[in-house]
Order: sequence, then C-alpha cells, then structure tokens
Amino acid sequence: MIRATRRLFFALWPSDEIRAALTETCRPALDACAGRVVPARHYHVTLAFLGDQPAHQVERLATMAAVTSPEFELILNRFSHWRGPQVLWIGPQQCPAGLATLVMQIRVALDELAVSYDGHDFKAHLTLARKVRVLPELERPTPVHWPVRSFALVESVATPDGPVYQVVREFA
Repeated sequence: MIRATRRLFFALWPSDEIRAALTETCRPALDACAGRVVPARHYHVTLAFLGDQPAHQVERLATMAAVTSPEFELILNRFSHWRGPQVLWIGPQQCPAGLATLVMQIRVALDELAVSYDGHDFKAHLTLARKVRVLPELERPTPVHWPVRSFALVESVATPDGPVYQVVREFA
C-alpha cells in the first residue's frame, strides 16, 4: 500500500551500545515512575519534527547534502519531567555547541526546501516514559557518553501495536 503522507522527523539515532548503556542507567528511574515506558528500540533525540509530509518529500529530504553532522559528544546526565505532556526524559546538563549547530543547519535546509517543521525552541532530550504524572525523587543518572557522528531521517509508521520507527536515511 502506498501512503500519500509519511510521518517524518530528523533525529540522533543511538547505536546498540548506547541503547544498552541508556537502558542500564535509566532502569532505576523507570522502575520508580508509574508511566508508559518507551521501548529502547525507539530511543532517539529529535532534531526536527516534520510531522505528516507528502510522500514525495522523502526523496528530497533524503538528499539534504548541505547539512553536515559535526562530531561531538552528547553527555546524557540528568533526568527531568515535563508535567504538561507527562514525559520523563534524560538529557544533557548543557547542550553541546555541535548539537546546536546541527539543529540550526537542519532548520536552514528545511526552510530552503520550503518544508514545514515544528519550530519550537530546541531542548535536547531523549524520552524515556510517557504518562508520568509525578516525578519521584531520583538519583542522578550515571552519565551516558554518546559520541555523535551522524543523524538520521526517520519515519514513524502507525501499527496496531503502536508506532514503529524506521530509519529512512542516515547522514554521516
């Protein structure tokens, strides 16, 4: 079946090793929170959320050669909680300059392509659980050091069991 639209976003996509480290460091926090845990296979840091885009956009987006991923280290070392959307997340104490540059480059490229995206202020985070009403007292996480060398264009495909994320293209 060919879909007229595809739900897309750009993201930092962790390796299996980083996913394993995140699973280990976040286990105590997830055990302490009542909420719907995000499967580790879905861990990512959203750089730009595009939402539903015409299917023909995928080809254009997959050739964003003007964007180069700077190499940087992302240190995920603090838990936080957004009350409104009821999200528990882990993120960096401080956003690396390379990450801020990457987000800016992606947004400039999307503007040049006239592709719409969520333009909210960027807050580097990786969602761990949803429907977390109250954040209990949590220990500081063991920092996860993520050497970032690439980013990805990802599609969210709706299934009866929930969304499945598929990497469309990785940019080194």
